Amino acid sequence: MSAATRELILQRINKHSVFPNLPIVAFKLNEIVNKESVTYSEIEDIITKDPVSTAKLLKIVNCSFYGFPQKISTISKAALILGFNVIRTIIITTPMMEAMKDIDVALWEHATCCALCSGLIAKKKRIKNPEEVSTAALIQNIGFLFIRLEFPLRFFDIMKKIKKENISLLEAETSCLGINHAEIGAELARLWNLPPKLVEAIRYHHVPSQSKNYQDISSVIHFSDILVSGLGVTSSSDIFVPPLDKPAWDFLQYDQNELVKFLEDDESKMLWDFSARMGEEFLKRDTTAEEDEKARDITPIVNIKKKLTFLQKRFAKVADDPVLVSIMKIIAKHYIEEEKAACQQT
Repeated sequence: MSAATRELILQRINKHSVFPNLPIVAFKLNEIVNKESVTYSEIEDIITKDPVSTAKLLKIVNCSFYGFPQKISTISKAALILGFNVIRTIIITTPMMEAMKDIDVALWEHATCCALCSGLIAKKKRIKNPEEVSTAALIQNIGFLFIRLEFPLRFFDIMKKIKKENISLLEAETSCLGINHAEIGAELARLWNLPPKLVEAIRYHHVPSQSKNYQDISSVIHFSDILVSGLGVTSSSDIFVPPLDKPAWDFLQYDQNELVKFLEDDESKMLWDFSARMGEEFLKRDTTAEEDEKARDITPIVNIKKKLTFLQKRFAKVADDPVLVSIMKIIAKHYIEEEKAACQQT
């Protein structure tokens, strides 16, 4: 059954009947990708002929996860700073990211937060072209979106299987479909002629140790995915922190002190802002009106208990991993200190 479904999915990838269509400008950029030299003026001439794509591109390149100190206002400047591959990838994947935002805002926020986190780690680890790492992180879950749009009934089966059997998303996808979202995303990226490093990063973002050529990028995205999920910025369909690929952790060479320093860095503040907002949504969803009334005078205590409960729930499937438990404790400590500071201000 799953083998037949896998073949059906691979066939559908080439047709993508429900998946958003690529803009014409994307095909034109793909036509010049193999040229020996491409000038910035050529890139600008192609993109600016499509005002919608131009506006969307400039909006994305000025997002916080790229971290540029000054606003980028022209396509030529964007191409100069980011490079052709990043610009082309943004143009090609923007329709999918817009669909993601419309269908599952939480998944879109997870992607945005992963892009921010990956960019920060890539810079600290001195990985070449951190903007490419951010872009790969942004689109790592396009395969998940594909399943949701193209196979909604199968998607429902996957969610039921996760809840009923308490297994991971990848295990449920493989069981139901014979393929997982990372494989699907890589096939889509290959079909769109995205750079090999992005294709491989998408394919192995859950198992970066299997990446043959770009283990550095895959490892950064893998750890960012774990860290962002640990902070509670997760898809509404799968709240659990994914398992850690130990070789990837060894490859990054992070120790606990370095991780604490990274999370306390001013540049990481936005990660906590995302976490706080998602936490508030959880508290609202998980508290009845009667509980709200009873808790009116002890809100900080109720909030911290619920935050810590939700934190433990997110890490429930990886509670035997000492590295991930240490990350959970770092996040818990931050929650407690944050709540103490809030109490002192009131």
